[in-house]
Amino acid sequence: MSAIQHLMLAGSPSGYYLPTQVTTGAIDVWLKADALTGLANNDPVSSFTDFSGNARHATATLTTRPLYIASATPNGKPALRFDGSNDFMSFPSMPIRAAHTLIFVAKSSGVASQQMFLGMNAAASKGIMARGYTPNGNWMWYEDPAKTEFATFSTTLFQVMGEKVGNSTTPAFAWLLGAWGATAGNGNWNGDLCEFIAFDSAISTPEYNLLVQGLKDKYLLA
Repeated sequence: MSAIQHLMLAGSPSGYYLPTQVTTGAIDVWLKADALTGLANNDPVSSFTDFSGNARHATATLTTRPLYIASATPNGKPALRFDGSNDFMSFPSMPIRAAHTLIFVAKSSGVASQQMFLGMNAAASKGIMARGYTPNGNWMWYEDPAKTEFATFSTTLFQVMGEKVGNSTTPAFAWLLGAWGATAGNGNWNGDLCEFIAFDSAISTPEYNLLVQGLKDKYLLA
């Protein structure tokens, strides 16, 4: 048994590997819909709590709030639903990172191009994660503006998706969840989000794989 596997068994009462167990990077942001309280099905969400300890909560105004869906996943866990029209949430700015790791559990809806799952609140750059139609004929998640493709997405199933970037030039603009641009509200994302985790480095491959598998186990995903 490896040291990481031992840590997973000894330190995770839930039975799956947790972001707090990662030793090769620190958590920048950790959003999880199943930890939100006081919400009923279809309630609008004004604040998506950051459980990283960094207080980088995602917030939304009255007209841009996503909805809380109480039972969205195959095992009945909740998600935040973004409507693809005007929903988005704002983050505080993040430090400039030479590398980062992003992992999320989500399901996209529809096939509109240039919808931004995670964008920057800046006019000069669209965002960090987007989806779009690529030359190979697939709808892909990719990092913009480098257009580094990292996953084909489903419009019918929840998926665990993510990327490790070893040399990112992402500037320290404020982040937007579900949109991009200086005035925001551009390229609004259409889909359900259960969990989103960002680390301050390209974490080790064994820990990355354990996190992905842990999220699959948590949400009963293939």
